[in-house]
Amino acid sequence: MSCLPYRNYNVMDEEQLIYLAVVGFHHSKGYQIEFCYPEIRDVDNTWMSSYLAPLGLPDGAHNFAADTVYFRFRDAENRPVWGVCSYRQVDSASYKDADPEVTRSAIQKSVCLVGRGALPPWRTAAARLEPIAHAFIQHQDSEVLHGVYDSLKTIADVPDELLLELRSVLEKYDTRMLTLLKLRLLGKKVLFMSSDLPTQLMCSEILALEAAVPGRSMCLPYITLSMMEDPVVAQCTGFVGASNRLYKQKWRDQFEALVENSNLLFADKSLERLVSPTQADLRFIDWLQKTCRQSRCHWEGSEEWLRSQLEDYFRGMRLAVEASGVEGDKLKTAYGVGFVQEVSKLDEVVRWLSSYGENTELSENGDNISCGGVTAASGRNEQSGHPGAGQPSLQDVKLRLVHHAKGLMAHFNNF
Repeated sequence: MSCLPYRNYNVMDEEQLIYLAVVGFHHSKGYQIEFCYPEIRDVDNTWMSSYLAPLGLPDGAHNFAADTVYFRFRDAENRPVWGVCSYRQVDSASYKDADPEVTRSAIQKSVCLVGRGALPPWRTAAARLEPIAHAFIQHQDSEVLHGVYDSLKTIADVPDELLLELRSVLEKYDTRMLTLLKLRLLGKKVLFMSSDLPTQLMCSEILALEAAVPGRSMCLPYITLSMMEDPVVAQCTGFVGASNRLYKQKWRDQFEALVENSNLLFADKSLERLVSPTQADLRFIDWLQKTCRQSRCHWEGSEEWLRSQLEDYFRGMRLAVEASGVEGDKLKTAYGVGFVQEVSKLDEVVRWLSSYGENTELSENGDNISCGGVTAASGRNEQSGHPGAGQPSLQDVKLRLVHHAKGLMAHFNNF
């Protein structure tokens, strides 16, 4: 792998580190921004108090000693803003600067990094922020934050898709991972719920899936109850994460699918049929899972390898969208005829899929070589179509039965 570049966050640049802040909870005043460096500008005051304060302490945070929250919204000028918050809960008796009015046994604090830009360095920023939050809580000294602000302006620009573990998503969701990617391509609004676990895992899953399907609208890895009627949520056409149970009670009013505890529910049965896995999808996922489980220390089965196979999947989808005649019918069947028809109506998605046919060469033996020189799927060429295509077999029957059994279990678990 080549050396990874660095992005410098200069406060005068459009993509920049904006604020380093501390959010706390006051028993009578609620969420508060207790510290911010540099000082909040007047133009940012409204969105900082409206979004950062409640997002810094996620719903149900009191149930966990520590958590990390990733979030997104737009500022007053409609520019994308991203944030990472490292949350800690400590015993109030051990907190030397505790407010004498505090009546709770625990104090909740969150150190938040707020930046601006369309491509946030999520995991890199979180890795830098966590030890800072730990030091701040331990020493209870804001000077710790003053001292590290400048060092945070330079964050290693490691490609985030390599840090967001898609293999974990595959292991947890199996065939539902492809279903979620199909929903993402169609611009369907999907709610992820995480009320029993820290929000970090849910946020990471959303961002990993989002990184696999670029070029679409902004996802919201986490929202609070106070954002239920917010225009940012209403306008989102993608993945949204939440931990407040009230969202689950009304999810059909705002969302088209719900993800909770690896189960996937649909508000509309016709949409479920549209994105359900085909036989080729089941073969493809089965092969990916077996390879990832057996080859964790090699290229095959690695995070980069898995993403290269998904790129191959999207290349085949491009061919299905563009093809016609008998061969085109076979390709469309492999991905789902109805699904391909719906994708064909979305100009933005078609343009994005078309990019998979650019800068691609074939080696002398017919293998597909990407512009970066890495074989996307050894043994397959540009005209291969769906990577799971093949002749029917007894193994297909087993895969289909297992898929239906998991679907029934998920159905009964939600009653």
